[in-house]
Amino acid sequence: MPEWQVALLAGLPSLKRVLSVGDVEQLPPFTHLSDRGRRERPPGFLERAQGMLRQSGAPLRLLTRQFRMNREICRLVSDSFYDGRLITDETSGTARLPEFVMGGLYIAGLFWLDYTNRPPTHKLEENGLGLLEVRRVSKTDIAKDPALGKCEEYEQAVYNSFANATEIAHIVEGLELFLDSNLFVPGPQGKIVAVVTFYKQQAELLLATLEASRHAKDFAYAMEMNVLRVQTVDSSQGSEADIVILSGVRSNPEKNVGFLGTANGSKRLCVGLSRARQTLIIVGDQRTLAAPGSKLAFASLWSPGGKVGEMMPNVDSGVKLLRAFGDLARSMRGSRAREADFEAV
Repeated sequence: MPEWQVALLAGLPSLKRVLSVGDVEQLPPFTHLSDRGRRERPPGFLERAQGMLRQSGAPLRLLTRQFRMNREICRLVSDSFYDGRLITDETSGTARLPEFVMGGLYIAGLFWLDYTNRPPTHKLEENGLGLLEVRRVSKTDIAKDPALGKCEEYEQAVYNSFANATEIAHIVEGLELFLDSNLFVPGPQGKIVAVVTFYKQQAELLLATLEASRHAKDFAYAMEMNVLRVQTVDSSQGSEADIVILSGVRSNPEKNVGFLGTANGSKRLCVGLSRARQTLIIVGDQRTLAAPGSKLAFASLWSPGGKVGEMMPNVDSGVKLLRAFGDLARSMRGSRAREADFEAV
């Protein structure tokens, strides 16, 4: 039922009770209205109703048992947005572990791919048609722009949005790894993979890069079969996937996270972090997204390291650090099951 019809329904004389079920920590219905001139979306019906019920002292119930995410991902989402009250259904939690397939891959849990230990590998440039495309950074590029040779800023402003070519290159590498591992092929080893990002420009450039890659036909077929999706966080609400790659995009010395630092930005974070069933791989600059003192949910995944200013993955969070998808490939290779490893009985 559209939100605007709830008030009409509640006005029916024969109606005694309205039961509303929803999540105020995630995005409200889309609207073109602004709230008193601000760029924030106005509160939705559920938020307004919840506020009124709190003021009146009426009971509010939280459905604490979730059935989508595996336990590590659930713990991150629960601690960040639901005061640690979410729990994973036992049966569902076991089902969220990938099936063991001989010759297949076994990956599950929470990963962070941090690329900031080396300068940007790729950048956005206009081609002969005036369209932006992802290109590898060359020595000539660094000679012309010495800032490219520093590990400081990876994002680029694109029109009224932002994009990160280095993240796009890493994500394409990961999707190629999944192709080689037959994750997009029907069968017990098959997975549904979603790439989710906070910026529409990032999603569009990633799609264009996939269309121009040497595996373009394979990626197109995977998307046609709906086992591969590239989405913005807003459009991903209500969906789920076995493996989610979340692109953070923002990367700058000022640690500016843009709209992610707003109330609706927190809701987008909640949506983006809670789409995965088995595996969540965050591709992002931890210095920007998880800076010390940051209020973003990402901050709980990192802890101060041994050196001043150094950050290390928080062991208690269960997050595993990657420097490239090749690291994931090596860890998965250790989990590959070969027929030769088993003796006939």
